[in-house]
Amino acid sequence: MDEARESAALVLDQTAYSIMSGSETVSGAASSVAQNLGATAGYIHRADLKTAGQDIAAAVKRYPWLAVAAAVLVGILLGRIGHDDRDRNHRNKKGSGAQYC
Repeated sequence: MDEARESAALVLDQTAYSIMSGSETVSGAASSVAQNLGATAGYIHRADLKTAGQDIAAAVKRYPWLAVAAAVLVGILLGRIGHDDRDRNHRNKKGSGAQYC
């Protein structure tokens, strides 16, 4: 689990750095996203699974509608990813049949 946390934190750090250094004229929104990614990466480095779970539970209690919206968004994204994979697999099976003459 620690390897997954370190890997996720590294990806967030790299993404934040890429956004910040990608252009001299980074918009305010992109800069904000990069700062939040960096902060999230730092949190992932510091927090263990129990602490993260407690923090998530506290955030859900504090902002229940935001938690519902986030859950819906994650569900849509996961469904979309799964749907795209099924479509890709279906297309590959349709076009991969061997042709015998």
